[in-house]
Amino acid sequence: LAGWLAGEENGMARLGPVLVIFICSCVLYCLVVFSVRPPHRNLQAFPPFKNTRRRRTTMEEFLKQSRQAATTPADYSKFHVVIGNEACDLDSTVSALAYAFFLHKTAAIEDINVAYVPVLNIPREDLPLRTEVTFFLAQQGIPTDSLTFRDDINFTALHTEDKLSLTLVDHNVIRARGDEDLDSVVVEVIDHHKDERAESDVCKKTVETVGSCATLVAERILEKDASVMNKQLATLLMGTILVDTVNRSAEAGKVTPKDEDVLGRLKDFCPEVDEGELFQSLQDAKFDISALTVPDLLRKDLKCISNDDITIAMASITMDLEELLDKPNLIESMREFCLKQDAKVLVVMTISSNETGGMVRQLAVYSE
Repeated sequence: LAGWLAGEENGMARLGPVLVIFICSCVLYCLVVFSVRPPHRNLQAFPPFKNTRRRRTTMEEFLKQSRQAATTPADYSKFHVVIGNEACDLDSTVSALAYAFFLHKTAAIEDINVAYVPVLNIPREDLPLRTEVTFFLAQQGIPTDSLTFRDDINFTALHTEDKLSLTLVDHNVIRARGDEDLDSVVVEVIDHHKDERAESDVCKKTVETVGSCATLVAERILEKDASVMNKQLATLLMGTILVDTVNRSAEAGKVTPKDEDVLGRLKDFCPEVDEGELFQSLQDAKFDISALTVPDLLRKDLKCISNDDITIAMASITMDLEELLDKPNLIESMREFCLKQDAKVLVVMTISSNETGGMVRQLAVYSE
């Protein structure tokens, strides 16, 4: 090379382009190799939750992942379940979905063995009875086959294996028969009903009298990590709060300053949503029970209270009491319903609207 350089007058001029091409080739090689070459480690196939891209997960992807996790519990060391009350109305459903999604999105990257699962506290077969729930989820692009229901997951087995943690939303104590032992694994409560839960060092408790549990869930998300909020999630929470506060109705007396404040903050994420139209569409879906039988109506919004001697079934039905009493075979249906629920007393509260838009509540009691 030295001789060539010495013997050629234009040696350096010829060498310049060669060096440039050589250096560029080396840089390009390094960029390609190191950008695609994985770190040196043993690779394995992980279940869907086990990745480092939690923050990019959509609600639909999260729900499918959590549903899969419920069917493959051996793949996880811990299950953090968020569950609403047994009525499984819109507030319980959306609060569970939203808060579990938030926990998943904000979980530490290294918690790859923890599954965050929102559970609807009813059997899967009862979902069609929640007409406003099925309507709203479909409207927001959430397929019902991605949801996890009470009969899809074995709480007892997870508890026995010391894998289970529970967060209760829209209720603060566990009332269902057979689930009493699960109270020991409740780690958090978010609720807007009367506080019936004793203070505990192991359970974080947020119980506040507001119009909707969704208000408290939305507030938590906005305060802890507002980047989780998006148009879809904000619309779900907003619609739920509007239903629970009867579209901020002063006559209904449910809306509080905190509900108003949270609704305003959620509006920033979905400014094009018309609150009046959203509320009316959900109300129409909620009251569209024309195809339901009496047993369906009684199961639609049911809560049971039990002690050692008696079980009382309490059903809320969105229709006028006179319309319910006109249903064929009403007494026979109530008798069969009580036998199936092992209930001694059935309390039915009907809810309808009057000409001014106010809510009318009526009560009926059945017992042998």
